[in-house]
Amino acid sequence: MRRQNKNLGLIYLRRSGKRQELSLEMQLEWALKEAQRQEVKVDATKDDLEFMLENGLFSNKSIRLDNAVSGSDLGRPGFNALMDDALADSKVTHLFIHKRDRFARPQEAVEMVRVEKQLNH
Repeated sequence: MRRQNKNLGLIYLRRSGKRQELSLEMQLEWALKEAQRQEVKVDATKDDLEFMLENGLFSNKSIRLDNAVSGSDLGRPGFNALMDDALADSKVTHLFIHKRDRFARPQEAVEMVRVEKQLNH
């Protein structure tokens, strides 16, 4: 995101299947380290992720989560929450997403170009 001030970050985590046991924890660990490196505030811990998984949540504190959902589905609740929150709150300056394929894998790459353009404005 192109906004100037380093205020607040959101973390997006996604795994395609429940067999990827360590994937979400690893993504969160990366995001927390990167937020710290860039001096961006996030409100997220490993306990928050565990709470979300235990309770079937897709949004909690700074974490937006899609668990066992295909990246080609752009109607995912965590993805939509991330988009809505990032666009609605001007304090959100950074999105921490481990890899581009965790964010989305639509059938048509043009769809993601539109999404990324929307987030950069």
